[in-house]
Amino acid sequence: RRALLRAGKNIQLKGHVHEVLFCDKYNIKPLHIINGQRANLTKSTTAHMRDVVMTKGGKVVSHAQLKDTISSSGVSKTIKQIKSGHYNKTAIFGTKETAEKITGKVTQPIHSSGISSETTKRIADKALGKFSSLRTLGSAAKSGGASGALIAAGVETTTSFIDVVRGKKSVADAAVDITIATAKG
Repeated sequence: RRALLRAGKNIQLKGHVHEVLFCDKYNIKPLHIINGQRANLTKSTTAHMRDVVMTKGGKVVSHAQLKDTISSSGVSKTIKQIKSGHYNKTAIFGTKETAEKITGKVTQPIHSSGISSETTKRIADKALGKFSSLRTLGSAAKSGGASGALIAAGVETTTSFIDVVRGKKSVADAAVDITIATAKG
């Protein structure tokens, strides 16, 4: 919603989603809260050098250019911009995929924001009323499935351990129950 309010319905919405998520992630860190640091989007929705400004006590302490480009043409364009010195005095943060594709191809460091391009695309598609691709849905399902399996395994391991200690269950039965709970999760 915030990305839509900022940029409207456009094909570059996932980049704006990345910027909003980056600011939220920065602002929620306890150290930044304690130090009075805050990340804010720049006023311009088409900033060429700084998408985010970090402040402390109202003074600018750093700034960042964010990139969510995974297509070969987008990556090439970003590499050319970096090599030409376009972002010399700005920290560059890319999505996990963007940082991976650009790191090692330029001398200026590009940091991962820890946010996935698949996540920004899924959020942007939803905001724009588009259906997610099977690949994006598959990624979300895989992530959710892994979490469900881990939680189920942890709960069953704990309860089975207690049952084994109390003599209500054998170790072999506990192992079977943990395996079944993990598969269900």
